[in-house]
Amino acid sequence: MNIALLGKKIGMTQVFDDANRMIPVTVIEAGPCPVTQVKSTEKDGYDAIQIGFRQQKEHRLTKAALGHFKKAGVAPVAELSEFRTNGDTELNLGDVLTVERFEAGQKNRCGCNIQGTWFPRCCEALRFCWWPCLPRFHVPPSWWFLWYVSVARPRHQG
Repeated sequence: MNIALLGKKIGMTQVFDDANRMIPVTVIEAGPCPVTQVKSTEKDGYDAIQIGFRQQKEHRLTKAALGHFKKAGVAPVAELSEFRTNGDTELNLGDVLTVERFEAGQKNRCGCNIQGTWFPRCCEALRFCWWPCLPRFHVPPSWWFLWYVSVARPRHQG
């Protein structure tokens, strides 16, 4: 069975090998990930496991999500993810996956979910607007400028 874990990037650091070469390393907090659902071909049409990561307070979840976690017998988690299996899974509801399932020197494939907040935050901080981004930004668009001055300009009320 494939081994899957959810994690969060903590930061970057460096380690040195035997030849005193520096190797950049990404530090990841991986697991513990409780198994919240086991799907089978007979019931769901495919084989998969659903695991969670990062504990969450109960009052921040819906009653449906709390029922899902209580059925599995695990503490509420913030993130859920589903991974396909080959049907030969030995995992049950409530089992906890940790990094101890990996062996030393084992190759891993990592994926990431990038939150695209850098560009909007920069635009907000620098107060970008669409007009200076036009090709001829030193010349205002005449039809828009005339319409804005005559009709759409905010005026005093009263």
